[in-house]
Amino acid sequence: MAASPHAYIGALVLLGLSVNVLAEVGFSVDATDRNERVGYRESRLQLDSTPSTPQGTHWLAHHNYRVFALPEVNGSAAAANGHVHTLALHGQRSLHSWQLELAPVLAVSSNILRNLKTLSLSDWQLQGSAVRAVDLSSWGSGMWGVRVDSRLGDYRPYPTAQWRQAFSNGSQLALGVPDSSALWRWHPQLTMRLSLGPDGGQWRVRDDALRQAGELRQRRWHSSLAVEWQLLASLRLRLGASYYFRERWRYQLSDGAKVRLNRPNHTALWLGIAVVH
Repeated sequence: MAASPHAYIGALVLLGLSVNVLAEVGFSVDATDRNERVGYRESRLQLDSTPSTPQGTHWLAHHNYRVFALPEVNGSAAAANGHVHTLALHGQRSLHSWQLELAPVLAVSSNILRNLKTLSLSDWQLQGSAVRAVDLSSWGSGMWGVRVDSRLGDYRPYPTAQWRQAFSNGSQLALGVPDSSALWRWHPQLTMRLSLGPDGGQWRVRDDALRQAGELRQRRWHSSLAVEWQLLASLRLRLGASYYFRERWRYQLSDGAKVRLNRPNHTALWLGIAVVH
């Protein structure tokens, strides 16, 4: 078992808006022997604002930090250090039956952030979505549209669709492409969520001399199970596990060759505390 800590932290501290704080810490468990480690860790920081009215704009500032242990191939090292950052500001707004989202995203290696003069337009991504909600009466609701991001391992647009059903006890079921989830409310203070979806990314990276530019792409899917317990009116405890599978890294070597590396499946166990006002 190889422990790779990664933290998930969310907070909202904006005047006149509701405040939510979420902190989660997890440890990955490798499905391989000690000589073949997954070589990956991750941390996230999120600032989230909830609008006071349904017509308001929902703002979300997001920072994601991932560390890849990129191995040499035939004696040639990777052309980047494997430390990548994603910084984004998401704006979400409802317009009639449409849910619109737009987010300028900076997705780069850490040495670019230390040398901001080297930033170029190609280091940015314009992510977002346009999704339309459909009322299906007693059959629940649906949504369809298009998203643009890099969760599938490449920065590109892709279609999305989902069917949703809410139940009288507060449970919910959502089946779709590419994301699905189920929420069971066992008790007013106890819920369990199962989710499935893509969790990859794409980043612009530089070598140590900042002369050679390339792309680092991660394709992976996750299946996650989380249990949330309402300890107090404003305090929740979260326990969960995520299973990552079909993971592939694509990156460039110092000699210019491109590599595709399949990674072993692995599991992350985590604990979290949420404070909601």
